[in-house]
Amino acid sequence: MAKVYLISKKDKDSIIDLENTVYKIGVTKQKVENRIKQLQTGSDKKLETVKTFESNFAYSVERNLHKIFNHKRINREWLNLMKMMLQLSCYFVKNLNIILIH
Repeated sequence: MAKVYLISKKDKDSIIDLENTVYKIGVTKQKVENRIKQLQTGSDKKLETVKTFESNFAYSVERNLHKIFNHKRINREWLNLMKMMLQLSCYFVKNLNIILIH
């Protein structure tokens, strides 16, 4: 089963500012830790897992989250999200997954 992941990008030795942080929403069939290692090689900032969700509909969930937050995109891969948006997206994914599976 694929996993939707949310990772943050931060300066090394700094605390993640959940009020206004840069995030990447992605999907993978491998371990999320392995995907982060792949992404880390191309990043000068430390990447950390914020949340992961397993879903039979992971690719659809990820695509729809990107559509919802398209206006927050700061480059091709990363989104500038606030804590409230992050919490809403996690709630959406959790509940959508429950609805689609049952």
